[in-house]
Amino acid sequence: LNTSLTFYQKYLHLQESSFTRIEHEDAIVAVVYKITPRNGKELILKICDRENDYLREVYFLKLLAKKILTTKILQLIPPQKGMSGAILMEYLPGDLLKPNALTESLAFELGRTLAHIHLNRLPGYGDPIQDQLFDSPLPYFTYKFEEGLEECKSHLSARFIEIYRRYYESHLHLLSSVDGPCVI
Repeated sequence: LNTSLTFYQKYLHLQESSFTRIEHEDAIVAVVYKITPRNGKELILKICDRENDYLREVYFLKLLAKKILTTKILQLIPPQKGMSGAILMEYLPGDLLKPNALTESLAFELGRTLAHIHLNRLPGYGDPIQDQLFDSPLPYFTYKFEEGLEECKSHLSARFIEIYRRYYESHLHLLSSVDGPCVI
């Protein structure tokens, strides 16, 4: 898909703004830019190559906006033929958490925030596309498991992949005891 920065600059009327790509090792869902417009009010632009990633990101940002402090969506550019979806949002200052910055009080606050997130029951399993296709968690979890294995194929041997697959299949019955979909 086309993720041309020039397209998004023009579409969002931000041609005169400065765009800085934010790189970090866990960035797998989107290409992220910090934008500094002439007025100085910083923004974030996330460009999602995969439609499902875009849909999930928008879904959860909207859901969590009512539950916890999160960034506000300013404008959405839905994916279209040949063009990746993008989310323009406000910038919240801060840094990625580093292990040496974790204190007991911060760990408590993070745990409390995660508890607020986990308490949110959902009508489906958090994937707007797959929720329409599957009426039970088992096919959905199998779909996600296979998707994850596919991503690992270039990093793990075929023997390990098969061991993981057999383990999953032998323990699949345990998923029938889950208490329903919630945010994790």
